[in-house]
Amino acid sequence: MASGKKTVLVLRGGGDIGRAVCARLKADGYSVEAPASSLLDLTDTNSINAYFGRKRPVYAGVVHCAGYNSPKPCAETSAEDIGRTLAVNTLGFFEVLRKVLPQMRRSGRGSIVAVSSLYGTFARPGRLPYVMSKHALNGLVKTLALELGPDGISVNAVSPGFVDTKM
Repeated sequence: MASGKKTVLVLRGGGDIGRAVCARLKADGYSVEAPASSLLDLTDTNSINAYFGRKRPVYAGVVHCAGYNSPKPCAETSAEDIGRTLAVNTLGFFEVLRKVLPQMRRSGRGSIVAVSSLYGTFARPGRLPYVMSKHALNGLVKTLALELGPDGISVNAVSPGFVDTKM
């Protein structure tokens, strides 16, 4: 890092919550990398591999702000609906972490924050894929916190309730 600033990767930094996170990190003196989904598509492992194949990631932290929700009754929900939601909200994040964790482990520090949801704890009719993905995200965070804490890497989730955003 030529500037000496610590860099934080913000996934989906162009969304409403993501923009606020990026602004706060910049105000706190961090350099922020917030790739557009056209450059880093969380639903596509090939896109994730290509994005990180062009660089050797060195991040002080990762913030997962990506979220996808397509409300509909369970009877109208397809496996594709569930797959896309899990890909954006959980699995793509996991794949990104697989790319950045080796560097964090070598440095002996790092911070990972996932923006979850109150639906990671509770449920609501018409939100099956979203609720599944946020429960899975919380399980991922809890497990990684246990595994990575001894390496000096903190892993946390924040679970906002209703926020005035497009989603």
